[in-house]
Amino acid sequence: ATTASGLVLCGARYNNTGSPVLAIRPVLLLGGASYSIYLVHDVVLGVAVKLTGSAKHTVVYDSLKLALLLAVVLAISLVLYTYYEAPARKWLRRRRGTAASSAVQAATS
Repeated sequence: ATTASGLVLCGARYNNTGSPVLAIRPVLLLGGASYSIYLVHDVVLGVAVKLTGSAKHTVVYDSLKLALLLAVVLAISLVLYTYYEAPARKWLRRRRGTAASSAVQAATS
C-alpha cells in the first residue's frame, strides 16, 4: 500500500507518461470519494461474509463475488460522496470562511 501511494503521489506531482491518467474525470472522482470508499468497504465486506459464509468456493464464484462487492462498494461510496460528503464539505468551507473573515474583521477593528 505504501509503494502504491508513493507511485500515485509521484505520478500526480511530476509530469510523466502516467500523469494524464490521473487527471481524467473518473479517477478524480474516485480520489475525491476515497474516504467514503474507505468507510464503506469494511461494512460491505462484513455483511458479505455474514451472508455468504467463509466456506471455500470456486474461483469463478469468488471472482464474481469480488466484482459484485466492488461494484456495491463503489456505488454506495459515490452516492455518499455526491449527496453527503461533498455538500457537507462545501457547507463547512463556507461556514469557516465566514467565521474566518469575521475574526479578521474583529481583529482589524
